[in-house]
Amino acid sequence: MTCVLCIALFLDCDGTLREIEREHLASQTHSSRLSQTAPDLANIDVTIISGRSRDDIQVWLGVYPFRLIAEHVASRRHPGSQEWEQLDGTVNYAWKEELLNILRLYEEATPGSLVEEKRSSLVWHYRMADREFGEWKARKLTRQLAAFTANQQIQVHHGKKIVEVGAAQLNKGAAVAQLLAEEHLYDCVLCAGDDRTDESMFALNTPGLLSVKVGDGPTQAGFRVADPALLRQFLVKALGRVCKSCLMDNAPRWR
Repeated sequence: MTCVLCIALFLDCDGTLREIEREHLASQTHSSRLSQTAPDLANIDVTIISGRSRDDIQVWLGVYPFRLIAEHVASRRHPGSQEWEQLDGTVNYAWKEELLNILRLYEEATPGSLVEEKRSSLVWHYRMADREFGEWKARKLTRQLAAFTANQQIQVHHGKKIVEVGAAQLNKGAAVAQLLAEEHLYDCVLCAGDDRTDESMFALNTPGLLSVKVGDGPTQAGFRVADPALLRQFLVKALGRVCKSCLMDNAPRWR
Protein backbone atom coordinates (compact mmCIF):
# COMPACT_ATOMS: atom_id res chain seq x y z
CA MET A 1 0.00 0.00 0.00
CA THR A 2 1.49 3.33 -1.09
CA CYS A 3 1.45 6.22 1.38
CA VAL A 4 0.74 9.78 0.33
CA LEU A 5 2.27 11.71 3.21
CA CYS A 6 4.48 14.72 2.49
CA ILE A 7 8.22 14.22 2.83
CA ALA A 8 11.18 16.56 2.35
CA LEU A 9 14.75 15.45 1.71
CA PHE A 10 17.81 17.58 2.56
CA LEU A 11 20.83 15.82 1.08
CA ASP A 12 24.52 16.64 0.97
CA CYS A 13 26.25 15.73 -2.29
CA ASP A 14 29.95 14.74 -2.09
CA GLY A 15 30.43 11.72 0.16
CA THR A 16 26.66 11.40 0.61
CA LEU A 17 24.86 11.06 -2.71
CA ARG A 18 28.05 10.53 -4.68
CA GLU A 19 31.43 9.03 -3.89
CA ILE A 20 34.36 11.33 -3.12
CA GLU A 21 36.90 11.25 -5.97
CA ARG A 22 40.63 11.08 -5.29
CA GLU A 23 41.37 13.93 -7.69
CA HIS A 24 39.51 17.19 -7.06
CA LEU A 25 39.19 18.01 -10.77
CA ALA A 26 37.81 14.53 -11.47
CA SER A 27 35.12 15.13 -8.86
CA GLN A 28 33.87 18.07 -10.91
CA THR A 29 32.68 15.69 -13.62
CA HIS A 30 29.14 14.32 -13.61
CA SER A 31 28.69 11.06 -11.68
CA SER A 32 26.87 8.35 -13.65
CA ARG A 33 25.69 6.70 -10.42
CA LEU A 34 24.27 9.98 -9.22
CA SER A 35 22.51 10.54 -12.54
CA GLN A 36 20.94 7.09 -12.22
CA THR A 37 19.49 7.92 -8.80
CA ALA A 38 18.36 11.50 -9.42
CA PRO A 39 15.32 10.63 -11.61
CA ASP A 40 13.92 8.48 -8.76
CA LEU A 41 13.91 11.60 -6.56
CA ALA A 42 12.35 13.91 -9.15
CA ASN A 43 8.82 13.62 -7.73
CA ILE A 44 9.92 14.25 -4.14
CA ASP A 45 10.59 17.60 -2.44
CA VAL A 46 14.41 17.44 -2.58
CA THR A 47 16.95 20.01 -1.48
CA ILE A 48 20.59 19.37 -2.37
CA ILE A 49 22.61 21.30 0.20
CA SER A 50 26.32 21.22 -0.59
CA GLY A 51 29.59 23.00 0.00
CA ARG A 52 30.25 22.82 -3.73
CA SER A 53 30.07 25.87 -5.97
CA ARG A 54 26.78 26.59 -7.64
CA ASP A 55 28.39 25.96 -11.03
CA ASP A 56 29.29 22.39 -10.03
CA ILE A 57 25.84 21.66 -8.60
CA GLN A 58 24.15 23.22 -11.61
CA VAL A 59 26.11 20.96 -13.96
CA TRP A 60 25.39 17.80 -11.97
CA LEU A 61 21.76 18.32 -11.00
CA GLY A 62 20.49 21.46 -12.69
CA VAL A 63 18.20 19.56 -15.06
CA TYR A 64 16.17 18.15 -12.16
CA PRO A 65 13.42 20.03 -10.28
CA PHE A 66 15.42 20.12 -7.05
CA ARG A 67 16.04 23.03 -4.74
CA LEU A 68 19.80 23.60 -4.90
CA ILE A 69 21.82 25.25 -2.12
CA ALA A 70 25.52 25.80 -2.79
CA GLU A 71 28.62 26.86 -0.87
CA HIS A 72 27.18 26.01 2.52
CA VAL A 73 24.03 28.14 1.95
CA ALA A 74 25.60 31.18 0.27
CA SER A 75 23.50 30.62 -2.90
CA ARG A 76 20.08 29.07 -3.54
CA ARG A 77 18.07 28.02 -6.58
CA HIS A 78 14.38 27.26 -6.15
CA PRO A 79 12.73 24.20 -7.74
CA GLY A 80 11.83 24.76 -11.38
CA SER A 81 13.96 27.90 -11.65
CA GLN A 82 17.30 28.54 -13.34
CA GLU A 83 17.94 31.74 -11.39
CA TRP A 84 20.17 31.76 -8.33
CA GLU A 85 19.77 34.08 -5.36
CA GLN A 86 22.49 35.09 -2.92
CA LEU A 87 21.77 34.45 0.76
CA ASP A 88 24.95 35.98 2.14
CA GLY A 89 24.36 39.65 1.42
CA THR A 90 25.17 40.70 4.99
CA VAL A 91 28.32 38.57 5.32
CA ASN A 92 31.68 40.36 5.43
CA TYR A 93 34.40 38.57 3.45
CA ALA A 94 37.20 41.03 4.15
CA TRP A 95 39.20 38.22 5.75
CA LYS A 96 39.52 36.17 2.56
CA GLU A 97 42.55 37.89 1.03
CA GLU A 98 44.77 37.51 4.09
CA LEU A 99 43.76 33.89 4.70
CA LEU A 100 44.21 33.08 1.02
CA ASN A 101 47.86 34.08 1.33
CA ILE A 102 48.29 31.56 4.16
CA LEU A 103 46.66 28.76 2.16
CA ARG A 104 48.83 29.56 -0.85
CA LEU A 105 51.95 29.08 1.27
CA TYR A 106 50.73 25.62 2.27
CA GLU A 107 49.92 24.85 -1.36
CA GLU A 108 53.48 25.75 -2.38
CA ALA A 109 54.99 23.74 0.48
CA THR A 110 52.88 20.61 -0.06
CA PRO A 111 53.26 18.85 -3.43
CA GLY A 112 49.92 17.51 -4.68
CA SER A 113 47.82 20.02 -2.76
CA LEU A 114 45.76 22.86 -4.21
CA VAL A 115 43.69 25.83 -3.10
CA GLU A 116 40.09 26.33 -4.21
CA GLU A 117 38.56 29.79 -3.98
CA LYS A 118 34.80 29.98 -3.47
CA ARG A 119 32.52 32.95 -2.91
CA SER A 120 31.93 32.11 0.75
CA SER A 121 35.00 30.06 1.67
CA LEU A 122 38.55 28.98 0.88
CA VAL A 123 39.52 25.32 0.69
CA TRP A 124 42.93 23.64 0.83
CA HIS A 125 42.73 20.17 -0.77
CA TYR A 126 45.44 17.62 0.01
CA ARG A 127 43.98 14.30 -1.18
CA MET A 128 46.73 13.98 -3.81
CA ALA A 129 49.56 14.85 -1.39
CA ASP A 130 51.72 12.34 0.47
CA ARG A 131 49.39 10.84 3.08
CA GLU A 132 51.43 11.38 6.25
CA PHE A 133 52.90 14.69 5.18
CA GLY A 134 49.51 15.96 4.04
CA GLU A 135 47.86 15.05 7.34
CA TRP A 136 50.65 16.72 9.32
CA LYS A 137 50.39 19.90 7.24
CA ALA A 138 46.59 19.86 7.54
CA ARG A 139 46.72 19.71 11.33
CA LYS A 140 49.29 22.49 11.40
CA LEU A 141 47.21 24.65 9.04
CA THR A 142 44.05 24.03 11.06
CA ARG A 143 45.74 25.16 14.26
CA GLN A 144 47.22 28.23 12.57
CA LEU A 145 43.89 29.27 11.06
CA ALA A 146 42.02 28.63 14.31
CA ALA A 147 44.43 30.88 16.20
CA PHE A 148 44.27 33.55 13.52
CA THR A 149 40.46 33.59 13.38
CA ALA A 150 39.77 33.37 17.12
CA ASN A 151 36.98 35.71 18.23
CA GLN A 152 35.95 36.35 14.61
CA GLN A 153 32.86 35.19 12.71
CA ILE A 154 34.99 32.67 10.80
CA GLN A 155 34.78 28.89 10.98
CA VAL A 156 37.71 26.53 10.34
CA HIS A 157 36.81 23.00 9.29
CA HIS A 158 39.25 20.08 8.91
CA GLY A 159 37.25 17.63 6.80
CA LYS A 160 37.97 14.69 4.51
CA LYS A 161 41.33 15.60 2.98
CA ILE A 162 40.46 19.30 3.10
CA VAL A 163 40.89 22.30 5.37
CA GLU A 164 38.16 24.85 4.77
CA VAL A 165 37.67 28.31 6.22
CA GLY A 166 34.40 30.14 5.80
CA ALA A 167 31.88 32.51 7.31
CA ALA A 168 30.49 31.15 10.59
CA GLN A 169 27.07 32.69 9.90
CA LEU A 170 26.50 30.21 7.09
CA ASN A 171 25.54 26.69 8.19
CA LYS A 172 23.29 23.94 6.87
CA GLY A 173 21.14 23.59 9.97
CA ALA A 174 20.08 27.24 9.86
CA ALA A 175 19.30 26.94 6.15
CA VAL A 176 17.12 23.87 6.66
CA ALA A 177 15.29 25.50 9.58
CA GLN A 178 14.58 28.59 7.48
CA LEU A 179 13.22 26.54 4.58
CA LEU A 180 11.00 24.48 6.87
CA ALA A 181 9.60 27.72 8.27
CA GLU A 182 8.93 29.05 4.76
CA GLU A 183 7.34 25.92 3.34
CA HIS A 184 4.23 23.98 4.32
CA LEU A 185 4.27 21.39 7.11
CA TYR A 186 5.95 18.12 6.21
CA ASP A 187 5.03 14.78 7.73
CA CYS A 188 8.66 13.67 7.54
CA VAL A 189 11.99 15.42 7.02
CA LEU A 190 15.07 13.37 6.14
CA CYS A 191 18.55 14.89 6.36
CA ALA A 192 21.63 12.99 5.17
CA GLY A 193 25.29 13.95 5.18
CA ASP A 194 28.79 12.60 5.73
CA ASP A 195 30.78 15.41 7.34
CA ARG A 196 30.93 17.61 10.42
CA THR A 197 29.29 20.44 8.47
CA ASP A 198 26.15 18.27 8.26
CA GLU A 199 25.83 17.85 12.03
CA SER A 200 23.95 21.15 12.36
CA MET A 201 21.13 19.54 10.33
CA PHE A 202 21.10 16.45 12.54
CA ALA A 203 20.81 18.60 15.67
CA LEU A 204 17.57 20.31 14.58
CA ASN A 205 14.58 19.93 16.87
CA THR A 206 12.13 19.28 14.07
CA PRO A 207 9.05 17.02 14.34
CA GLY A 208 9.35 14.00 12.07
CA LEU A 209 13.10 14.44 11.54
CA LEU A 210 15.10 11.42 10.39
CA SER A 211 18.87 11.93 10.21
CA VAL A 212 21.32 9.67 8.39
CA LYS A 213 25.10 9.78 8.70
CA VAL A 214 27.01 8.38 5.72
CA GLY A 215 30.29 6.75 6.73
CA ASP A 216 32.10 6.44 10.04
CA GLY A 217 32.91 8.96 12.76
CA PRO A 218 30.97 10.43 15.70
CA THR A 219 27.55 11.85 14.88
CA GLN A 220 24.24 13.07 16.28
CA ALA A 221 22.36 11.33 13.48
CA GLY A 222 19.83 8.67 14.37
CA PHE A 223 20.89 6.27 11.64
CA ARG A 224 24.01 5.41 9.71
CA VAL A 225 24.85 3.88 6.32
CA ALA A 226 28.31 2.77 5.28
CA ASP A 227 28.67 4.62 1.99
CA PRO A 228 26.84 6.63 -0.72
CA ALA A 229 25.88 3.49 -2.63
CA LEU A 230 23.87 2.21 0.35
CA LEU A 231 22.23 5.60 0.83
CA ARG A 232 21.16 5.68 -2.82
CA GLN A 233 19.81 2.15 -2.48
CA PHE A 234 17.90 3.09 0.65
CA LEU A 235 16.38 6.21 -0.93
CA VAL A 236 15.23 4.39 -4.06
CA LYS A 237 13.65 1.57 -2.04
CA ALA A 238 12.08 3.66 0.69
CA LEU A 239 10.74 6.46 -1.49
CA GLY A 240 8.55 4.02 -3.35
CA ARG A 241 6.47 4.13 -0.17
CA VAL A 242 6.76 7.72 0.95
CA CYS A 243 5.97 7.93 4.64
CA LYS A 244 7.81 8.02 7.93
CA SER A 245 6.89 4.48 9.01
CA CYS A 246 8.19 3.07 5.72
CA LEU A 247 11.47 4.93 6.10
CA MET A 248 11.80 3.77 9.69
CA ASP A 249 11.21 0.17 8.59
CA ASN A 250 14.09 0.42 6.12
CA ALA A 251 16.62 2.53 8.00
CA PRO A 252 17.53 0.33 11.05
CA ARG A 253 19.19 -2.33 8.92
CA TRP A 254 22.02 0.14 8.30
CA ARG A 255 22.28 1.61 11.81
